[in-house]
Amino acid sequence: MRKWILQWISLSLTLGLVFTGTVRSQSWFNANVTGQTWQGNARAMALGHVGTAEAFGVMNLFTNPALLAEKPGLRLEATSNSSHRLESRAYPAIDQFGDVVTDNIYNITESWQTLYNAGGLWSSGHVALAVGTAPYWSPFFRYSEDVRGNLTSSNYNRDPLVGSFQWDRSGVVQETAFGMGAAYKNLKTGVSFGLLTGRNLNVTKGTVVITPDAALDTDTTNVTAYDYKLDKATILYRIGVSYNVNPRFRIAWNYESGTEMTFSTAIEMPYFPQTAATPGYLISDTTLSYTQTRPGRMSLGVRMQPRNLLRTRAYFEVAYQDWSQFKSSYPDSINGESEMTTPFSETTTFRGGVEHELFNSLPVRVGFIYAGSPLVKSLAQTWITMGSGYTYGNLVVDVAMEFGMVDYAYPDLFVATGQTYHGEETVHETTTKFALSLAYVFNR
Repeated sequence: MRKWILQWISLSLTLGLVFTGTVRSQSWFNANVTGQTWQGNARAMALGHVGTAEAFGVMNLFTNPALLAEKPGLRLEATSNSSHRLESRAYPAIDQFGDVVTDNIYNITESWQTLYNAGGLWSSGHVALAVGTAPYWSPFFRYSEDVRGNLTSSNYNRDPLVGSFQWDRSGVVQETAFGMGAAYKNLKTGVSFGLLTGRNLNVTKGTVVITPDAALDTDTTNVTAYDYKLDKATILYRIGVSYNVNPRFRIAWNYESGTEMTFSTAIEMPYFPQTAATPGYLISDTTLSYTQTRPGRMSLGVRMQPRNLLRTRAYFEVAYQDWSQFKSSYPDSINGESEMTTPFSETTTFRGGVEHELFNSLPVRVGFIYAGSPLVKSLAQTWITMGSGYTYGNLVVDVAMEFGMVDYAYPDLFVATGQTYHGEETVHETTTKFALSLAYVFNR
């Protein structure tokens, strides 16, 4: 018991230090280009997105198909995953001596996104078949800014609203996967194949003018809305192996292939100017197509079950991805170039979690994620996760949440006409995600 208490205190202190530390990340580009949407269920989210060395049912199609044959029976599952994002943008206030006095927050944007995954799994305990669907990638971004004009010094009324800026990116690339797994004594193997299709991919960007003003980037309303699409279906695969060294220790490995996605009828292209510190998007006057090539990913994980009074499981995983292989090419050419050149590098992601079952079998789960950035080390990102669950007969209910904060520098998204760009602004984001999973297990 004393050993368990010391372990719990140590874990709590570690998570507390991670939580209170300064977190930096270039989240705009990570989310829209290099990021990948979470494909797991609520239990896995609460444990820091682990999944390489633990069986979570249908979601193992996307994390490690070797674990599909872990438990016999038929399992039907669905998950709802909602993300709340709050962003504030600020520009530095500089005094007459050229020193930065403070950051003036001039805009706060709030947005929600909800995604779903679902599927079914049948296992005999030796062989298993599964089918499921989950979001693979989403370019979601929502920005709205009210613009106010300046009144004369003799007018003490509030500055009038002269217009607004808006930039909405929505839609999702969905993956439909089929997989199989096999178990022989302590060894398990599996493979899954996924088909990517685009759904409701669109962009709305522009300025709504109420009264022409120098603070706006145009004198007339100019809002562009367009749809683009994933031009051809993309197939990816995953292979995995799991080995139980003993009843209390498991080691597992999984490989996910890279993908090549071609988007057509687009006017917004990912771009990395040579003079900029962070990537962004380039707007074209005509519709073009571009191909995004993403690198494969390898992960190694372990599961440990200490001899505690309370049943405890601990997980640790490391994932590797070589982002120097990332490419975004423009078959139709843009700005005289046919490919986005990037200074991306290899990344390593660490994930861990601990699950305790209390005396009434109520699980308590906590986890963390440390994701390296493909740009520079200082842009890495840390997440804290937690959750619980309840089993009522054949019905399993799991809930989870995760939290992360990011600060990064980025140019103004809408530069007013005639103004000169003098530096990057400070963007502060807080993101909170919630997940609810429902599973019904037959022959339990």
